[in-house]
Amino acid sequence: MNWPIERTQGYVLTIDEATREPLTVEAWIEMIGEKVRVRGRRQAEYFVFDMDTITGPHQRAIPYAQGTVLDFPSPIFNTLVLALIGPKLELHRPVRVRTISVTVPQMEPAVMIQSYELHETDEHKTRKIAVSSVMGSKPNAFWVRDDGLPIKVRTWIDDGPPFEIDLMPE
Repeated sequence: MNWPIERTQGYVLTIDEATREPLTVEAWIEMIGEKVRVRGRRQAEYFVFDMDTITGPHQRAIPYAQGTVLDFPSPIFNTLVLALIGPKLELHRPVRVRTISVTVPQMEPAVMIQSYELHETDEHKTRKIAVSSVMGSKPNAFWVRDDGLPIKVRTWIDDGPPFEIDLMPE
């Protein structure tokens, strides 16, 4: 995919194997020679984030509750939540999930409610799931394997037309 400027991003998510709850997250993005980073860790009833951004270092503690998911703008990052709730979704019955989302390029965590809605399942058990913010932004469509791994995504950049990305080209 061609972005207006060259960028590289990455992330690491650590979860509790028994509960599948997030324990730590690290995400970074580099563009125009600047690297910004956010690191988060669960501490009791909070998720504490340390950000190193173009505005300087700062910290933010966000209340955490069981069942909260973390989001970073990468289709693969959604694999955990899609694996956990995807098989339980019912056709055209949205499920709302409390989410701590890290925005790009600001790298600022914010709480939002995301909606996950199953639109169809094909003969290969691939699910088409719409993911949207309750705040009304355009939904992203994910084609998801039975194990939760997204294989294709439809999304938007700003007000432009939608585009699709095959994550597992044939």
